[in-house]
Amino acid sequence: MLPPFGCIATMLSGQIFDSSFMSGNSRSSLMREGRAMEQDSPQAPARPAYLLVTARVTDGAKMAAYARALAETGLYARHGGHYLFIGKAARPLEDWPEGTSIVCAHFPSRAAAEAFWFDAQYQDDVKPLRAGAGEFHVAIFEGQ
Repeated sequence: MLPPFGCIATMLSGQIFDSSFMSGNSRSSLMREGRAMEQDSPQAPARPAYLLVTARVTDGAKMAAYARALAETGLYARHGGHYLFIGKAARPLEDWPEGTSIVCAHFPSRAAAEAFWFDAQYQDDVKPLRAGAGEFHVAIFEGQ
């Protein structure tokens, strides 16, 4: 497991990249370059993916039962995933909701991350255990 700054370093190195701060011309240029590289490489390897969860836990007992069940299934490993970090902000800097935790997991591809998320065992047996445990926001991000 990487230290807590692992995901942030990954974000800063461009593997998780939000270009919304860029001007339209810069963003368009980067997108064109990316498409050109994809066209030059018909067998381009899958891009890594990151499952990011923000959580505000309100029932620690339910969350603990969910975490135990998830660990026991081996679902992350089965789909090629592993945690980069799990934790609360060491130092909130700007408009960070108090008590919010982050889970950042790495997968070899978006397809692998989606296979984890939509796995019947996760959806039917594990995910229901966290119902009522708090507020969760989940998204998959593709890396470079």
